[in-house]
Amino acid sequence: MKFLFPMVVWGADYVSEFLEQSLPTQLAFGNLGDFEWLEGSKYLILTTGRDRKAIEASPIFQRLQRLMEVEFVDIGKIPRHNKYIGASLAQLEALKRSRDYDGIFFLYPDFVCATGTIQNAARRIAEGWDAVVAPIPAVLGGIFDDELTTRNEVITPTTEGQIIAFPPRLLAEVAMKHFHPMISGYVIGGDKSNIGPAYIIWEVPEEGLVFRCFHLHPIVIRVQRDNPYYLTEFNVSLDEEYVPRLFRSCDRIYFPKDSDEFAMCSIRTPDSQPQPIDAPISLLHIAHWAEEYASLVHREFVGTAFRWHANPIEDESVWEEVEAESLETVDAIRDRLLTPDSILRYEDEEGYFARARRRGRFDFWRKPVFHEFVVTGVEEAPADGPQPSPLLLWMFRVIEKTGLKRFRNVPGVRPVWVRIRTRLTRPA
Repeated sequence: MKFLFPMVVWGADYVSEFLEQSLPTQLAFGNLGDFEWLEGSKYLILTTGRDRKAIEASPIFQRLQRLMEVEFVDIGKIPRHNKYIGASLAQLEALKRSRDYDGIFFLYPDFVCATGTIQNAARRIAEGWDAVVAPIPAVLGGIFDDELTTRNEVITPTTEGQIIAFPPRLLAEVAMKHFHPMISGYVIGGDKSNIGPAYIIWEVPEEGLVFRCFHLHPIVIRVQRDNPYYLTEFNVSLDEEYVPRLFRSCDRIYFPKDSDEFAMCSIRTPDSQPQPIDAPISLLHIAHWAEEYASLVHREFVGTAFRWHANPIEDESVWEEVEAESLETVDAIRDRLLTPDSILRYEDEEGYFARARRRGRFDFWRKPVFHEFVVTGVEEAPADGPQPSPLLLWMFRVIEKTGLKRFRNVPGVRPVWVRIRTRLTRPA
């Protein structure tokens, strides 16, 4: 097995998080420190020229380079006026370069991995699964200064930077002490709520949490060379737009169900969005959000329960009771999502228009722009047939660099843009 590990990172803050927090957890034993498939795998860093210098000058990068092959890709020409669009286009570039690998990981510079998480995900691909998806709860940076972290000597300084080895249950425990404020807005029965309830959480008193999520992050995906949707363009995110395009069912997707097997968090600043409001979470609000942002696959995702806990589970019945209660709630939401338009239009106008907006976006997504794998070390034969003029190519580059591409969703513009984009993104 060979794996590609693309890391999209730019900007001083993200580069600092990557080098001081995220990469040190990835290099711990149980993750990349003793990765079974290091030979033939590659770490691909997609960044700017300035940030590359900062990364190469860091001691932890020397450790990474000594451990496995590393390649840099300059993303200076990728529009980054919006960080989500920029990250998506850079991830697409990584997908194009994945042809010679078996699986591709999608980690972010603010992800913190418990020991064993990366290897467990890779094993699922080796076993034959096509993807591993999981929740990544947001936490604050206080997890590194917590008394539990220092007492358990999680952080080990070395001459090549620090290594951070969080055992899964320890990460789960400190995370629950330092959850980002947004997490409180996902808890059923709490007094807070979020604008975008992609996660729904139930408390298991004195035990932990049960997560059910519409959007789960694709940690690793099998490279699907013969699937045309593997290299379709996406601008929103892997979770929302790319996954439902690539997968039409959950049959080949692996869902970790316990933080003992898979514990990963995303480091956020206290003021980052979303911020919860003082109002209990409403099932109707969740249904309205799902009408607009949850595809058919996402609606299957939420049926899987994920346990987050710090101690051994001694009483299964306690967890099973909460999981059964949570499934009843989720099923009630999914049943509401099946309401026919003719009824929804008159009984729930907000839900009806949320559904209409989703149809509009998915209508665009059904007209995907296809790309090709990057071929390296091969001299390309001249393309057959008429080629686009240099002027047309130049105009298209200007549209991409200036951000004018955002106007492609104006009625009547999208079909023309798709035809031009499809033609110009053939192997060149």
